[in-house]
Amino acid sequence: GTAYRVQGHVEAANNLSHPVQNLTRFVQLLGLFTLILAAMGAWAILTSFLESRTREVAILRCLGSTPGPPVLAYGLLAALLLALAMSGGLFLGTAAAAFLPSLLGDVVPAALRTGATPRPPVVETLLAIAALGLLLLPAFLRLATVRPLAMLREGPEPRIAHPWMTWAAPLGAGAVASALVIRNAPSLQAGIGTVLALIALLGGLFGLARLMIAVYRRLLDRLPLAPRLGLGQLGARPGLSSLLMSVMGLAVFLILASQFIKDDLIAPLAAQRGEGKRPNLFLVDVPPEDLGDIRARVERASGHGVMEGPMVRGRLLTIAGRPAVHAHPGERESHGPREQNLSWRPRLSESEEAVAGRFWPEDGQPRAEVSLDEGYASRLEAKLGDELVFDVQGQTIRATVTSLRKVRWATFQVNFFILLHPSLMEGVPAMHVMAAEVDEARTRATLQAEIAVHHPSVTVVDVAEVIARVERILDLIALVARALAALMLASALLVLAASLFLWLLGVAPQTGFMNLLWTILLHTLGRSIPDSESAS
Repeated sequence: GTAYRVQGHVEAANNLSHPVQNLTRFVQLLGLFTLILAAMGAWAILTSFLESRTREVAILRCLGSTPGPPVLAYGLLAALLLALAMSGGLFLGTAAAAFLPSLLGDVVPAALRTGATPRPPVVETLLAIAALGLLLLPAFLRLATVRPLAMLREGPEPRIAHPWMTWAAPLGAGAVASALVIRNAPSLQAGIGTVLALIALLGGLFGLARLMIAVYRRLLDRLPLAPRLGLGQLGARPGLSSLLMSVMGLAVFLILASQFIKDDLIAPLAAQRGEGKRPNLFLVDVPPEDLGDIRARVERASGHGVMEGPMVRGRLLTIAGRPAVHAHPGERESHGPREQNLSWRPRLSESEEAVAGRFWPEDGQPRAEVSLDEGYASRLEAKLGDELVFDVQGQTIRATVTSLRKVRWATFQVNFFILLHPSLMEGVPAMHVMAAEVDEARTRATLQAEIAVHHPSVTVVDVAEVIARVERILDLIALVARALAALMLASALLVLAASLFLWLLGVAPQTGFMNLLWTILLHTLGRSIPDSESAS
C-alpha cells in the first residue's frame, strides 16, 4: 500500500523543539532581567557612593577646587569599577559557556557539547552600561553643584542646575533598556509586550516603595525610639530607598516567576508518566482493518488505552483565495501547493485547547470547518473566517477556519496542525496513527516483534530514548532558571549590603574627622590655625 508519513522532518523538528525553544527563551529572558537587575544594582550602589561623597567635594571646593575635577575623579573611579566588574563577568560567563557543556556530558545534545562557544553578550553589556551612565548622570550633576558650605549641612541632595535631567536621564535609560529587551525578543510584538510588562512591574514596585515610605513618615512620631532611628534613613533618602526596595522586589518576583518552568511546564509532563497519557511508542500506516487486533495487542502490553487518529495526505491550495505560502523555521518560504498531514475528530484531545473561535460541537451535523494550530496559522498568515481549499486524493475540499488551537506538543500525543470536520472526510481512504505508553523496554521490544510478524506493513517507532533526552534537557533548563533566580536574589542582597556599607563609610569618618573639617573650614574663612585649635 501507499506509505504515509506522520509529518515531514521539518514539522517534526518544529513540534519537538517548541517546548525547548519556549523554555530557552524564558531562561534567556531571565538572564536579560538579571543583567538589568545588575545595572539597577550598580545604579543604587554608585548613587549611594556618590551621595556620600558630598562632604569630600565640599572640602575640595573649600580648598579652591572648581566643580570639574572632583566630578571627573569620581567619574573615572566609577568607570574603573564598572570596567573591572563587566570584564570579570564576561570572562567568567565565556569560560562557563565553553566548559559547562562538556562537563554536563550526555545531559545536553552532542551538538551543544562539540559546537562553537557562544559569543559573549558584548552588545547587551554595552547597552546596559549606556543605560547605567544615563541613570548616574543626575548624581554627577548634583556633585557639580555642591557648594563649599555643604559640608555643614545635612539633609536632601542639592538641586542640579538642570532639573529636567532628573527625569530625562531615566527616560533615556529606559529607552536603552527597552531596545535591549526588544533586540533579544523572538518578535517585535513579544519584545514590546515584555517592555510594557517590565515597566508596569518596576513602576508598581517603585510606587509601592514610595507609599510605604509615606506611611512610615506619617507613623514616625508613634514609633519607639529604636525603630525610629533604625528606619530613619528611609525618609532621609526616599529616592534611593525606593530604588533599593524595587531591586529587591524585582529579584523576588523573578524567583517566583522561575517556578513557572517547574510548576506549569515540567511538572505536568512528569505527572502524566505511568498514566498512559505520554506515549513512547508510535504505530504508523495502520490500515483500518487491522485497528482492532493491533489495539488489543497494544492495550495488553501497556495496560492503558491507545491514542489514535486517522490521517491522509493532502495539498493546501489556497488561503482566502490567495496561493498558499508555507514557511517553517529553518526553511525559506515556498509558494504553491504542498502536502500536509490532515486528520479529523469530533472533539478536542486532552493535549489541546481552543484559544480563538469555537471548536465544532458534536451534533452530527455536516460542517465545512477546519481548525488550525495557532502557531501554524500564524506562519500561514491564516485567520478565523478564511476559506482553505485542499486537494485530497483528487477531491477538492473547502473549509472555513472556525477555531485556532494551542497544542501541547511536548506531550507527544497524536496531534496535527490541521483538523477537519469529520463530515468532510467521510468515505476518504485513510491510514491511522496509534500511540501508547509502554514502560518496560523489554515489553516494547516484544510488542514490536509481534507487530512485525502479524502486521508487516505497519511501522513501529520507539521514541522512549528521545523523550528521556527531552526530559533531561527540560530539567537542565529548569535548573539553570533556578540558579539564575538564586543569583538575582544574591545580587539584590549584595546591592543592599553594599549600599549600607557605603552609607556607613560615608558617615563614620565624619565623626572621627569632624574637628579637622571645622579647622579647614575656619582656616578657609580667614581664621588662623591656633585660633581654630583653641576654638575646637
